[in-house]
Amino acid sequence: MPHLKVKPFDTKEFDRLDRIEFRGIDSSDKRREVILFRDDRDAFDIIKREREFLIKPNKITKSSKTDDLKKKLNYLAEVLKLDIINSNTNIRATKVEVKSQFLKDIEFFYNFKSDLKR
Repeated sequence: MPHLKVKPFDTKEFDRLDRIEFRGIDSSDKRREVILFRDDRDAFDIIKREREFLIKPNKITKSSKTDDLKKKLNYLAEVLKLDIINSNTNIRATKVEVKSQFLKDIEFFYNFKSDLKR
């Protein structure tokens, strides 16, 4: 699951972002907050620790594709100028399928006749 570990910051900064619809504080644990993106309503948890804050997608809500979540985390880091300690939000390039004369489609084998004798 993608996440950001960042140095502590003022979470009220989320309120000034147009893409954030909602920011809430967990009433049972003041060290936990949640933010909700306006466009597709993805929720992210902010867990406040003494030396670092962890920002990660909320597991209970229905999430978007992993790359979309990574883009949103990168957006937060860039716009809020967060000091990143650790993250796994790099978006990998999609794999390009290699074409080769030796790689055959499944249809090739449907009418395959072997010269091998049993």
